[in-house]
Amino acid sequence: MFNSGQMTIDQAQWRGMFIKSLYKVFQDNHPGIGVEQAVVERIEELVIRLLFELLDSRPVSTQDLEKRIQATFPAPINEWATVEAENAVKYTGKKHHSKMSAGSNKPMLSLVGKVHPMLRDHLGYKIDEKVTLYVISVLEYIASDIIKTTGNYVKNIRNTTATVQDLNIALRADKVLMDIMEMLYNDEGEHPTYAMGVPENGDEGTKQKAPELTYEKVRYSQNRISGH
Repeated sequence: MFNSGQMTIDQAQWRGMFIKSLYKVFQDNHPGIGVEQAVVERIEELVIRLLFELLDSRPVSTQDLEKRIQATFPAPINEWATVEAENAVKYTGKKHHSKMSAGSNKPMLSLVGKVHPMLRDHLGYKIDEKVTLYVISVLEYIASDIIKTTGNYVKNIRNTTATVQDLNIALRADKVLMDIMEMLYNDEGEHPTYAMGVPENGDEGTKQKAPELTYEKVRYSQNRISGH
């Protein structure tokens, strides 16, 4: 069972904020594959923990966030996440984030207007909306990679619905994503996937072996499909 007690009071107040957008990210990346609500809830917990990891740096500018990511996030996702966020900030220099969200595959950007005052209240000082946009872009980039990796695993084993066990296996099979998990849960003294409410060996009676998924392999496959 999902152990929500592991989140701080401040973190728990954000629960539910990203659920709808994460469902949309999953549907956009894996049309035709269903996803259990518990999977989206667990991914949202990771997103919230990532959010607070970024806020711990007390950012005033996007440069502060970039420094935080470069210093604490594992490679190569630290480089790619900052590039993604920088591009989002540049793109929205002339277009509002809601229009960008409506015309692109980035549903979480529609939350910038709602999240911005919450970040300001949490930090206790005013921040430029570009800081919020940068934060949301990083969160969506990493959430998308988790979703892509999980969905690809579900396709590889020819299932039609992503389960918590699938998420658990996909995360353990990818070194960079596991490094992120370790970063987010390292203060709790638990195996990160177990901290999310899933035993290390998966559900009882399950003997499926995770495919050889790596961050680089997944990204190469995605880039080849998209033509980039």
